[in-house]
Amino acid sequence: MLIFDMDGTLIDSNGIWRQVDEAFLAKRGYPYTREYYEGVAHTIFPMAAKFTKAYCHLEESEEEIMAEWMQMAGDAYAVRVPIKPGVREYLDRLEVRTDSLQVHVHTNHPVVDAILRFYESEAVRVGVDFQISLQLPPVLDFPDDELCILLGNLLENALEACQRQTDDSRFINLRANVRNKRLGIIIENSFSDELHRQSNFFLSQKHAGAGIGVRSVKAVVKRHGGLCSFEPQDRRFRVSVLIPLA
Repeated sequence: MLIFDMDGTLIDSNGIWRQVDEAFLAKRGYPYTREYYEGVAHTIFPMAAKFTKAYCHLEESEEEIMAEWMQMAGDAYAVRVPIKPGVREYLDRLEVRTDSLQVHVHTNHPVVDAILRFYESEAVRVGVDFQISLQLPPVLDFPDDELCILLGNLLENALEACQRQTDDSRFINLRANVRNKRLGIIIENSFSDELHRQSNFFLSQKHAGAGIGVRSVKAVVKRHGGLCSFEPQDRRFRVSVLIPLA
């Protein structure tokens, strides 16, 4: 079995996110600077959106910024990202020599796949075991930008909780599927911090008050008439989301 990473190996996608940044900033009259690069290049997606909102003094929410980024990246992957020289010929030779040749993606939704690849790479970088099991239909009657808000905020929180752990047993498990016209998402992660709760919200570890990410998730779920729960138990934190689809 031969396994290849797609980004930067099979396709020349390394410059896509800089192009997205440059176009996003130019649209708002800002140049792409070293200061901006340092603010977004080595952080996770929602934190980059938070930095961008402050840097450019934007009225858009962080969720809207991320959604625009994902749409721009999805368009770029679809039409502008070239295959690296020699890759097509090599894969053609492999296809002749092997019984099957498959491309592994998490979903059939480029925007969702892009955000999952981002957090998957971040998890690998910091030594977190990240398991993903998604069973989503090719056509999902749910907005991509809101799905990215759900996954982006929940995965950010899970990854940050793992990074605060001092032991090696750090993990994130993501499952999602559609059954009986309901979208279900379950994310479990390890954690070691003491959790503080106020009313129906867990308080942020980064600032006073409830976490913005959790509020954003709850807002999306409420808008679609769904349910969500947050359950810490035995150093394992579980988030469950169930949303009816039209």
